[in-house]
Amino acid sequence: MNKIKLLAISLIPIVIGYIMNLLILVPGIGVSVLYIMPIIILIYWYW
Repeated sequence: MNKIKLLAISLIPIVIGYIMNLLILVPGIGVSVLYIMPIIILIYWYW
């Protein structure tokens, strides 16, 4: 694996966590993101 892919893979959890922290404050979207985002991440990792 080249270094750019390795860096991107290692930064994905940090970026997703930051996005979740921002979106959890939005009343309508926050709760749905909290439930849907782990499923999306799981599908991404297995894909």
